Amino acid sequence: MLVARVSGATFPEFLSERVFVPLGMVDTAFVVPAEKRDRFTSYYRTGAAGGLELADGPDGQWSSLPAFPSGGGGLAGTVDDWYAFSRLLLA
Repeated sequence: MLVARVSGATFPEFLSERVFVPLGMVDTAFVVPAEKRDRFTSYYRTGAAGGLELADGPDGQWSSLPAFPSGGGGLAGTVDDWYAFSRLLLA
């Protein structure tokens, strides 16, 4: 909320404009657009019987913007994007 009030932009817009775009992070956001979901993986967990069960598919949690995008987590991105962010931290 603080970032939104100070900047006049939503938190996702602020991150995109100030971090993702300057670093060339084209695949990082709080939501995975429909045209990119074929590249997104599903999340599986261990079921009660010990096998794997689908916990969240590509059209699940990441298919819509959360009600409150969190600065503490909730971004989806590619390895290339996270590598660009890591290079920023190393510099």
